[in-house]
Amino acid sequence: MNNTWRGHTAPAERSEMFKYGMRLRGFSIGCQPMMGLDHAEDDPTGRYHSILFYRRELTVAEINDYELDYIGKEQA
Repeated sequence: MNNTWRGHTAPAERSEMFKYGMRLRGFSIGCQPMMGLDHAEDDPTGRYHSILFYRRELTVAEINDYELDYIGKEQA
């Protein structure tokens, strides 16, 4: 089963995505910053519980508070 969450941003509004891996838990209420979140996907490699895609770069505090790993950025 493919578990994917999609935000409410039209694809034309997105240009660059910042990817973060959820090390200790998967996507759920209160488990990740919501501002700028575009969508979440299962990690096909199994390294992370979920992969988060943001329309903005997260702050160091957000990365630390939510125990995320910065994976990189990609064009949407």
